Amino acid sequence: MKKSFRTALVVVLGITAVPAFAVTFDTRGVTAIDPGLWSVATRGAVHVMGISQPFSKVLRSCVRAGPNPGALVPAGTGRCAEHETTSGGVMHWNMQCVAANTRVDYACAIRTARRRYDVRCTIHNANPDSLTDYTATGTWLQASCP
Repeated sequence: MKKSFRTALVVVLGITAVPAFAVTFDTRGVTAIDPGLWSVATRGAVHVMGISQPFSKVLRSCVRAGPNPGALVPAGTGRCAEHETTSGGVMHWNMQCVAANTRVDYACAIRTARRRYDVRCTIHNANPDSLTDYTATGTWLQASCP
């Protein structure tokens, strides 16, 4: 059973890549973030086969200048459909992807300020059946990237 859980966990983390990378997306109704070097603290848990595996990490990310720099959201693989809505200054971002005989559903809420953002995501993977919940907080460090 331990080997099955470990294999499932590796598959889940590989598919979800939490968080995958910074992307630029439309931020209508949400404050654009400042470009530059950011510290990103991520914390969450993967729930698979009745067992939870917590994780946390802090990384640095460079956000380039552009019309709408965005926050960290998962990257999907395969055929994906995305949908965004904004209310009360919070972007609600959803994506459904189908790849390698499985479906992965992402749901995130993103609140931004010029030099801070908060992301809360839930990722459901159909095969193996798993759920990943995480939060990421981005804090602006400086205008230039190394």
